Amino acid sequence: MNTANTEDKLLLRPDEVALRLGIGRSKTYALINSQDIPSLRIGGSIRVSVDALRSWVKERSEQR
Repeated sequence: MNTANTEDKLLLRPDEVALRLGIGRSKTYALINSQDIPSLRIGGSIRVSVDALRSWVKERSEQR
C-alpha cells in the first residue's frame, strides 16, 4: 500500500501540522484547542486543512 506524502494531503493530523510548522506537538494541540489554528473533527479525529493552515501562517506573517 502506498501512503500519501504529507505534501499531497488536503487534511493533516496534528503531528503533521507540528512538523510543518516546526513546533512541538503539545503547542500544536494547544493552538487547535484554543481555535487559533482552524480545525475540523472527522469522527474522533482532528484534522487541519492545508489551505487553512497556509492562510493562518500568511495572516500571522502579515501582522509583523
